Amino acid sequence: MIRIATLVIGMVLWGHAANAEFYSPIQDAEFGLICPQPSLGERAAPDTLSGFVRSIPKNTQIAIHSAIVPAELNAEFGIRVRLAPGFGDIAATVVITHPPYTESGITRESYSTTLSDSGWSLSAFRFDEPFEILPGAWTFALQSNGRVLLRQRFDVVQDYDLGETLRCPNPDLSS
Repeated sequence: MIRIATLVIGMVLWGHAANAEFYSPIQDAEFGLICPQPSLGERAAPDTLSGFVRSIPKNTQIAIHSAIVPAELNAEFGIRVRLAPGFGDIAATVVITHPPYTESGITRESYSTTLSDSGWSLSAFRFDEPFEILPGAWTFALQSNGRVLLRQRFDVVQDYDLGETLRCPNPDLSS
């Protein structure tokens, strides 16, 4: 009788855990190519190859909503999110995975960020150096408290002609 009661209690508890739902705090998200942005400075990011990430203007827009990225110097791409009202600011980690860099073999880089319900948060990557231009699958993930809030795959491809579709307001910053 005790075994049956234990089994029933275990099944009930497991059923509740299996039915638990996770509510993502992200209200809006978009992804794609952005016009190259001026750097507003750098902040430490020890889990990246360079050891830092550039800060760019918070009002940076996605110029082309696409998961295809040209494999060329200065191509910049990423994700923008805004939290649902009432979440305030939450600490998150941006995790970028990509094909291995030739010299180091690194395939994963990450850095901390803050997501907010009061405005958009942008996480981006720009091909600043030729060795960074690696065709293949690149993935951005936003994580908080051990949970993936959002994951977006990009495909970096050779011979991708943007043509006239990417019109950047500052020609000195466009590639």
